Amino acid sequence: MGVKAAVARIGSAAAAFALPLAPKCPLCLLPLAAAAGVALPDGPVVELGVGLAASAWTALVLASRRAPSVKGIAAAAALLLVAGRAAGLDLAVWAGAAGMLAAALAPASGCGRHQSPESSSSRSFARATWSALR
Repeated sequence: MGVKAAVARIGSAAAAFALPLAPKCPLCLLPLAAAAGVALPDGPVVELGVGLAASAWTALVLASRRAPSVKGIAAAAALLLVAGRAAGLDLAVWAGAAGMLAAALAPASGCGRHQSPESSSSRSFARATWSALR
């Protein structure tokens, strides 16, 4: 295996392991930007950014293989978050963020969660992960 292929496999394995650590709601982006030293302007620019991030997140969830009920909860939670920020209702913002987090953590349908550890796809995934980390 060439160096380029090894780097690609390690990168894909690292991305798969880093996915649970990615922010799940738009409000998580503000503290991360502040920690990176980026000062975001106060007011309508931040509100527009939160609205765009919530819209993109909702589109991503609606395009995923989630159950229809999870998709509905995700869309309602994102709408609640944006409406709560527009109206200045902190409780609605917290409820929307919690709903978005719950929708993000819900398992995708058909994800193979109920496969036995001895199945061929589980073995091939484990083999690919192990070889990428070597």
